[in-house]
Amino acid sequence: RTPFELASMLLDEKLFKLLRLEPVEPDKVLLKPALLKQR
Repeated sequence: RTPFELASMLLDEKLFKLLRLEPVEPDKVLLKPALLKQR
């Protein structure tokens, strides 16, 4: 399970709608070192 799935089980669905949160498909996640670069 993902952290999002856990949160959706524990928290009210209204919160997700209010914050406009929705799950992201794993294929749509882009992980690369440049995202973590410190300036």
